[in-house]
Formats: sequence, C-alpha cells, structure tokens
Amino acid sequence: MNLQTAIDQFADGALTGVQLWRNPSDLDEWFIMVVQKNGRSLVLVDEEDKPISARDIKLLLDQLKTIGFSNAQIFF
Repeated sequence: MNLQTAIDQFADGALTGVQLWRNPSDLDEWFIMVVQKNGRSLVLVDEEDKPISARDIKLLLDQLKTIGFSNAQIFF
C-alpha cells in the first residue's frame, strides 16, 4: 500500500493498526506493515512501489505520524 492510500484509508477508518518489523534479510533494517479492517497486512511502499524501510526506527515512526497513527506494534 502506498503512503497516500494509507493516509486516505486511515482517515476513512479502514486501517486498524500498524506494525514495525525487522527485515529478515537485514536485521538492522525495519519496515512498516499496515493492517486493514479485513485483517490483511500490507507493506507500506513509496511512490516508486519500493518498501518504506530504514535502519533508524525513529524515521519510520515519523512516517507513521504523517498517516495519523499514534501507536504501533513492534516486532523484533
């Protein structure tokens, strides 16, 4: 799911949560999964359809704030 779609779906109440996961192939990198009401979890991607990821988890938390989330599950 791209960032703008996530913002729109959050505003419509279609997203129930967000999760931060470690990249299984690089444990120093994190990525975001958004959870829809139907239970589907989708990777958050940028406008070039690349997963939004970072080594600094704070950068991802700032992205979550732009969507509207105030809390997240973190899996490590």
